Amino acid sequence: MKIGILTFHCAHNYGAVLQAYGLQEYLKSCGHEVEIIDYRPRYLTRGYEAFPLPDLRKISLLRRCKRLAYWCVTLPWRLRAFPVRVRRRRGFEKFISEKLNLSRNRFKEGGRVPAENYDAIFFGSDQIWSPNHTHGADRVFFGDFPAPSGTRKIAYAASAGAASETLGENTFVANALKNFDAISVREANLAAVLQPKTGLKIETVLDPTLLVDKSIWEKLAVPPKTQKKYVLVYQVSYNPEADRIARELAEQIGAEVVSVWAGYSLRGNMLKTETPEQFVGWFKNAACVVSTSFHGTAFGLIFQKPLYYVGNGDAAENRPKQILGALGLMDRYIAGTSQAPKFETIDYDSVSAKMGGGIRVLQNRSRAFIERALTR
Repeated sequence: MKIGILTFHCAHNYGAVLQAYGLQEYLKSCGHEVEIIDYRPRYLTRGYEAFPLPDLRKISLLRRCKRLAYWCVTLPWRLRAFPVRVRRRRGFEKFISEKLNLSRNRFKEGGRVPAENYDAIFFGSDQIWSPNHTHGADRVFFGDFPAPSGTRKIAYAASAGAASETLGENTFVANALKNFDAISVREANLAAVLQPKTGLKIETVLDPTLLVDKSIWEKLAVPPKTQKKYVLVYQVSYNPEADRIARELAEQIGAEVVSVWAGYSLRGNMLKTETPEQFVGWFKNAACVVSTSFHGTAFGLIFQKPLYYVGNGDAAENRPKQILGALGLMDRYIAGTSQAPKFETIDYDSVSAKMGGGIRVLQNRSRAFIERALTR
């Protein structure tokens, strides 16, 4: 079967490109011919340009003036960040072009999805249904385009992020669910609010990074150029408390702290230009993982590391809380202002036994959804 994937594959974000790679590799392992449909909406790519100019489209004159003024005020910082952006962009584009099997044609908003080329199209994972990331709602990611009657449209681990609780109130979203032949999402609360809007059963499944076997990531990982023991900190939304907790844990085990930063701001000694392969390598070789990110938590679980998620109580935490709760590891959630815990390893064999198979059971359920979605 020939399968196309529509997702955030072109975002220079570690979780975005690695989840795209994970779903691609899993479907390939099932014997399918798979490619990433190279859809690159401007709202998604402009923020990752080497020197992005202010977006002044479709806003009032007053807002244009304010946005332009802010851009000018922050120009010195933008100039200092330029070398970082160039190096980071080079590493991500290399990964996207070499590791992802891209469709021949690339298109932006308003382009035509070549649905006739595929027996099935997967939508997801990542926050493709988040109004905050897609300027309201992107019809492409909701399957709102013509396709031959035999082409199945399947939402796999689609996410709305922090908007999960309110997405069901969006009229377009409610109507767009009819475009799909099978629907699964990443968050249980999103499944709950969307279920009344469709006659299909909405299932909750694993993010693609957790769907594939660990061997996929072990082969991809590039080892870090250090022999020292380290606690890895990975942050998307910066929380200084995570750095503090990581330092205290590192002191307990006689390790140094290595910080990987998803942003471009020039914060201390944070690593900002790692390639996706190097990113995975840092997790594989860490003595401990501290993160404020779902995918930081995911890769800590994949490589069975002692891990801690540092939270601040916002709505975006439902994803890491869900996976930690499913595995009986909520003691690894730390409120940001809490004292650093005593370092403890995780007996992953015991976790699996207590949870009836642990991550393997969740993988089997997610894989079963894919098999059913493709054969119905």
